[in-house]
Amino acid sequence: MIHINLEAVCSEAGVGNNTLLITREKGQKVYLSLLKHLQGVGVSISPIKIIFPENQLMDVSFADEVVIRMGEELVSGSFGEDQGIILQGLGDDSIENLTAAVRLQKLKIAFLVIKSSGEWDCVGQLEQNLRDTLNLLFNQGQLTAPDLVKQLGLAVNTASTRLKRLYDLHLIKRDFEITDNGLQYIYQFWPLEDPKHD
Repeated sequence: MIHINLEAVCSEAGVGNNTLLITREKGQKVYLSLLKHLQGVGVSISPIKIIFPENQLMDVSFADEVVIRMGEELVSGSFGEDQGIILQGLGDDSIENLTAAVRLQKLKIAFLVIKSSGEWDCVGQLEQNLRDTLNLLFNQGQLTAPDLVKQLGLAVNTASTRLKRLYDLHLIKRDFEITDNGLQYIYQFWPLEDPKHD
């Protein structure tokens, strides 16, 4: 997992108050600095966890220039096919502004967020059936389309489509195995924390 401290990125970009994440101009500077960080560490390690400063307030313009722009790059494959983003420490007002920025532009994009309280959520435009599937995946750790068929009574095509759509939004990761029936994809929730080492 790549950790990027947004407070440090803001300082490097010359943004004064690192908890007041406002204006399009500041957002553009921070985005460029964020890209430099990613190029420095490489994006082969996944997911990217962006850690927001405590008690921050992010406005719609800053969210558009940094978070949404990064999300669009992610979905387009600029950071690699098997990459994800987790936003950690966003306050309620910042989440509300990010949600508003996504809705204003009518984007089909969503982000995994670890709130200040430690709970995770999915912020952005995501249909309820996909949210339900994402919650199920979080609770179980991994799923295949046949698993989803058994648990929810869906058609195989519907189950496959739901999981593939979450994968295409980079909200989950995917692996595969060869079974007696052929290729089978295994979908997994992104790890929210680094693995513990003994």
